[in-house]
Amino acid sequence: MIRAMKVAFVAIAVAALACTALASGGTSAGTIVFAATDAPLNDDVTLVRADGSVLDLSNSGALDTAPVLSPNGKLVAFYSERGGTDAEYVVGVDGRGLRRITPRLPGIPSVAWAPSSRELAVVADGLFRANLDGGWTRLDRRSVSPASQLVGWSPDGKRIAYIDTLDDVRVVAPDGRIERTFNGLAAKWSPTGRLAVDRDNTIWQVYDMSGRRLSTVSAPAGVTWSPDGMLASMSIGGKLQIRRGGAGRPILTTRPVRSGTDPAWIDETHILIRGPDDNVIYDVVHRSTFLAPAAYRIAPAIAPDGTALGEYPFGTLVRSTLSGSTRKLFSVPYCEGRDADAFESLQVLPDASGAVFAGDCSAPHDLFSVGPDGSALTRITSTPADEIDPALSPDGSLVAFTRVDGGADCAGCDHVVWTMRLDGTAGRAVPLPSRSGNPILQDDRPSFSPDGARVVFARWDAPITGDGSALYTASTNGGGATPLHLVGADPAWGPSRIAFDAQGKVVTAKPDGSGRRTVATGDWIPAWSSDGRLALIKWGNVFSILLPATGKRLALPGLRVAGFEPPGLTWSPDGSHLAFTAADRDGVSDVWTIGADGSGLTRVTHGLDAEGTLSWR
Repeated sequence: MIRAMKVAFVAIAVAALACTALASGGTSAGTIVFAATDAPLNDDVTLVRADGSVLDLSNSGALDTAPVLSPNGKLVAFYSERGGTDAEYVVGVDGRGLRRITPRLPGIPSVAWAPSSRELAVVADGLFRANLDGGWTRLDRRSVSPASQLVGWSPDGKRIAYIDTLDDVRVVAPDGRIERTFNGLAAKWSPTGRLAVDRDNTIWQVYDMSGRRLSTVSAPAGVTWSPDGMLASMSIGGKLQIRRGGAGRPILTTRPVRSGTDPAWIDETHILIRGPDDNVIYDVVHRSTFLAPAAYRIAPAIAPDGTALGEYPFGTLVRSTLSGSTRKLFSVPYCEGRDADAFESLQVLPDASGAVFAGDCSAPHDLFSVGPDGSALTRITSTPADEIDPALSPDGSLVAFTRVDGGADCAGCDHVVWTMRLDGTAGRAVPLPSRSGNPILQDDRPSFSPDGARVVFARWDAPITGDGSALYTASTNGGGATPLHLVGADPAWGPSRIAFDAQGKVVTAKPDGSGRRTVATGDWIPAWSSDGRLALIKWGNVFSILLPATGKRLALPGLRVAGFEPPGLTWSPDGSHLAFTAADRDGVSDVWTIGADGSGLTRVTHGLDAEGTLSWR
């Protein structure tokens, strides 16, 4: 339902832009086909309530990630790239009171709330304190790498611990004084203010507030503090020991599993343990072990009462209690099979009424069409696969595209060139030859011949092309692929020649692969007009369009390449305009047009995450 609402909203927004597009120099002739995703939860900080309702807390098309819930459960801090100012923001769990609390940051920082929920410690290119009113104070005057990680505030709020890149645990007073330095790879504060420090992934040492060492514990499988200050430690062989305050002799030694790691207290009497086959829970009072209910099995977020919210199965958020009751809250079905987290940085509200997370699982890319004035937005495909790299036939009746059944981020899935009618019917794959022993074959970036009978595309086939790709052609009516014996990518078939990116230069060749000519150097993506003019779009730090015949360069101020795909470029049917995919300063990618003379830069779509090639007929 959320996905459908988002599509409707985008369609209304695009239609509303039609008048603006025309007024700013757009052209209304023809149709533009492009690939995009309208994922409602991708790159957003989201709250899911126990009743399954969803609230977008960050509310922007930019990258919003790394949420950190305040101790009182009322605020969420997160990192955002909105407005071209990468910074830390805070918002209420009701979605209100959004504000920026830091200056521009060099990257995603490590952040920890103070126990009061009124200020944060931030490790960026230094150690800082930030308050909710925008106050920004540098603490540690020594060099602090952005790669350093916060341990967090001491329970009394009087100290901040972090781990620098030299494997030192530093304890800093709020005024910036370095109180203690311990050699260690990790550290954990106890509820009573003691600090457990991991010396070498094997030995943990426990210190009091004065820096006095209280104990040394062998715990290569990890340690965890209980809510009342008990330290549980575990050996690789599954031996569990519990010490009061982390010091003295163990008050309990047991072996709840034959092999276990990463112990974590659920409440004062239950410990979650990652077992060899599945997560289990050890009951300290009854000295018994049982299989963890669903929500406790994969990176759960646990409330003070022991209730857990977790992902199980993949892409589904469930809520479980220690008694074994489990209820599904929310599902992101398109995440399955993709190399991403559906519920990244999952944290449960203190009263277990919901959870906060960052969505990091892109919905599949589908094919869309739109008028160049922003009107008539239409979804052409809607499948679990990614449909990308669309190219329209010269008569506009067919669209060629790349289909990836496991998603564009799937490292072990074939990329197959397909053709179909513009209404989404009569789809067929361009036949694949034998694989030459390679389990992965990638065909992409198809482009039609002038008569529409064939397509040219780039094929990566490791035994043949190594680290690069080579160009092939194939009939749209079936049959095998024909190699052109050209090493390159991003082909564009013009009226008489094929242009392509040949590893740092743009080359054109005859349709049989002969007669190669270099027309430009650098990382450019080519596009032909119907009358044989070549345009190139830059793929790199400098984003612009070049017309090699005249040397004219069209500036694209404030725009940049969208995502990780090379940008797309296409001419209008009458050759007066160009369309391309680009991201704005917020990182939101869409379809844009510009006149061939450099005038009338116009945004055609809004918030559709358009990227890769596009086609205009």
